[in-house]
Amino acid sequence: MLPPPRCFTCNKLLCHLYDQVVEAPDKKQKVEELGVRRYCCKRMLLTSVDLTVSLSMYSTVDASMPDDEQSQLKVTSTQARRVAM
Repeated sequence: MLPPPRCFTCNKLLCHLYDQVVEAPDKKQKVEELGVRRYCCKRMLLTSVDLTVSLSMYSTVDASMPDDEQSQLKVTSTQARRVAM
């Protein structure tokens, strides 16, 4: 969903490089220009997929539910977000 903050294998910080790699037309060459030498870090940058847009089109509320049950679900999810913070 979000760009990987660190390489899973060597724990190198990668999040500051992700946007530059995604916007580049030739991603492999951009990774080389940024000085990423380890295969594990290259894997993290080149194979990460941003699913935020794809998943945002799915609703969490079922349209066949009555309105009063939908409002209860919305309140519950809002309360859960407050608790999580």
